[in-house]
Amino acid sequence: MSTPIERWYHRWEGTLQILILIVIPLVVYLYGDFITRSTERSKVAQEYIKQSIAILSEKIEIQPTRGVGNIRQLEPAQEAMRTWAVDILSTYSPTPLNQEQRKALISGEATTVFRYDSYTPGER
Repeated sequence: MSTPIERWYHRWEGTLQILILIVIPLVVYLYGDFITRSTERSKVAQEYIKQSIAILSEKIEIQPTRGVGNIRQLEPAQEAMRTWAVDILSTYSPTPLNQEQRKALISGEATTVFRYDSYTPGER
C-alpha cells in the first residue's frame, strides 16, 4: 500500500522530470547572463572613471581678469566637463563626495592623485 505522497509522485513523475529538464538550463542561462551583464557594467564604469580622472587631472591655466588680478577662471565648457567628471566619480565612489570636495575638484583647487590604470569598481 502506498502513501498519498507516493501516489502523487508516481502520477506526476514524468511531468516533474520534464520541468526539471527545462528549469535547470534556464536557471544556468539566467545566472550566466546576470554575471555577463555585471562584468560589462563594471568595465563601462571603469572606463568612465578613467575618463573622469583624466579630465580632472588636466591643468587649468590661470587667466588674468580685469581689476581682480590672476584668479582661477574656467571656461563654461571646461566647467561643464569637470562637473560631469565629478558626478561620475560621485556615482561610483563608495564614499560620497561632500559639497566642499565637489567644488574643489570642479574649480581645480583640488586635483586627483589617483592612479586609475589599476582600479576596478567594487574593489576596496
